[in-house]
Amino acid sequence: MGYVEGWHNRQTGKWNGKLDMYQLAIVLHKEADYVDVQTVLVSDDLLRRYHKHRYVDVQGRMNDYWEQYLAGDLTTSQLLHQASYLTAP
Repeated sequence: MGYVEGWHNRQTGKWNGKLDMYQLAIVLHKEADYVDVQTVLVSDDLLRRYHKHRYVDVQGRMNDYWEQYLAGDLTTSQLLHQASYLTAP
């Protein structure tokens, strides 16, 4: 959902919300060509999604906790407790 909303916001910013049906068709056709290029780049491992540093850190720490849980070093309660600290506002 976030990707689609981000795409929508970028597109709306480009046209200021003022496109007739024919202009919209041209814009969407150009976007479809761009998506084909992105698909090739992703499949060739030449393009990756950008992640904010904070979320990379949180995901890495959560993976560490999960591995500890799978190894039996953390109980379910301990895992949930650690996760709650990572995701707290």
